[in-house]
Amino acid sequence: TNDVHGSLFGFFENQSLVGDNPNGTHAPRFDTYQYGGSLGGPIVRDRVHYFVAAELRHRATPFGGPEIAPGSSVGIPVDSANRFASLLRQYGIDAGSYGPFSTIADAANVFGKLSVATAASGLLDLSVTYAHGATTDSIAPARAANGDYRLTSAGFSPNATTWSTRARWTTLLGRRFSNEALVGVSSTDEPRTAASGAPAVFVSNVGNAGTRLIAGADPSSQRLGLHQRWTELTDNLTAAFGAHTVTVGAQAELLHFSFSNFSSAIGQYQFLNLDSLAAGRPSRFIRNVALDPDAATADFGVGIGGLYAQDAWRVTDALRATVGLRLDLMHFPDQPHANPTLLASPLAVNTAQFIGTSVLASPRLALDWTVRDGTHVRGGVGLFTGRDPFSWLAFAYSNTGTGAQLLNCSGADAPDFDPDPRSQPTSCGGSAASAASVSYFVPSFKMPQSLKTSLGADQRLPWGMVASLDLSYVHGLNSLYITDANLTGPVGRLSGEGGRVLYGAIAATSTKGAVPSVTPSVVSTSFGPVLRNANHSGDRTYLATAQVQK
Repeated sequence: TNDVHGSLFGFFENQSLVGDNPNGTHAPRFDTYQYGGSLGGPIVRDRVHYFVAAELRHRATPFGGPEIAPGSSVGIPVDSANRFASLLRQYGIDAGSYGPFSTIADAANVFGKLSVATAASGLLDLSVTYAHGATTDSIAPARAANGDYRLTSAGFSPNATTWSTRARWTTLLGRRFSNEALVGVSSTDEPRTAASGAPAVFVSNVGNAGTRLIAGADPSSQRLGLHQRWTELTDNLTAAFGAHTVTVGAQAELLHFSFSNFSSAIGQYQFLNLDSLAAGRPSRFIRNVALDPDAATADFGVGIGGLYAQDAWRVTDALRATVGLRLDLMHFPDQPHANPTLLASPLAVNTAQFIGTSVLASPRLALDWTVRDGTHVRGGVGLFTGRDPFSWLAFAYSNTGTGAQLLNCSGADAPDFDPDPRSQPTSCGGSAASAASVSYFVPSFKMPQSLKTSLGADQRLPWGMVASLDLSYVHGLNSLYITDANLTGPVGRLSGEGGRVLYGAIAATSTKGAVPSVTPSVVSTSFGPVLRNANHSGDRTYLATAQVQK
């Protein structure tokens, strides 16, 4: 409007402002505050207007789960936790706390918009958005009774920062046509930092059966981060021709991802008990070793294009039909690295062959019919195209089996414990490194589609009530379907597990806390799992809803 308007708000709460718990104890320490404001008004009256808004949030949440303490149900004695922390201190590692802790979440959002009237019948909106969020002392999975118990050094801190800019221009072209043009640019960074720089330490047999104490860098957070850029250009042209309102449009998107996902980059040590930790002799050592500097990063782009047309047709005053067609194209200009060894193996997989360019058609039809006063029927059928998560597609770039090797050393082959993250072992004591998992997509892979059909009716009833009946059917097409190409096939069934199919052998173990060795039946022992990503259609959903409301 041509008036200046503004607002301010604030909110604060902590444990002092709430009552005691039902058992008479005080609420644990926490605090929450949120404040912000907005301002809008004219720059040039009736022509140029602005609007800005900002908001800041802070929340400290105490962990409400089980804690190691005398008489607790965790199943781990206090003496075990103290000895665990003491042993790690002797190695120069700060294990953190096994007591209460709080997770801190901070967020900031800023939005700015400029609206400009163009000529007599156009409007140009320019907007900028900044969003930042950070969480500290996050522990996942959470501490559990008679299970894994993580000290605070095993926590991690996810962060996310997004900048986005958007322009929207709407205009009337004569009396019959209107046009909407959209341009958007966005950049997002999502780093994740482990609370500790030391290798992860897992110790079993610290109390009740199944309990473990865990400290050191969270394995999945030792090297994890995402940077993505997105650019969009869309244009929609609408025209009215008597009983028809026709919209045609085009959309183009360019995306680029740099995704680092290299779990156990520093390493993790597993110990059978606290005595083996004191002796520095792990039962297992796991580490991903990079063979080239870019092994941990999937760097690739995606080009997406769409063309669509729709006709909203007023057939009669009682019947309306909408028919449309959308064509979607997806192109991957970057190819994963080739793995010559895998290609020459009996598997004959070419990791450099990625998803080919394809065009998917999505026709749609919808009807809306007023049968008579008080009776209404509606329905539609159409194909809808979606997208698989690009983070999953990224594994085809980072998991080619050429840039990294997985160390999985057990027993006598496990190296002695080394607390220094800069000098972690690069090989097992006497056995070769395990091959890293390979992930590849078949060239004919397509994005998922859904065939959706719906039929509904509304009937007005006496006393102001309305009865409704809705039926829908969804059939999934081109769903992501993953198999391990390196497995030879079923070799039997596991008794005592409901006849679960076996693809290898599971060794017996009599050592408490030890993980039995598993030997899969594979095509080639030179490789670990070789995950084939393809399509499969067959998911079906049926839904019926009936209701009467007033």
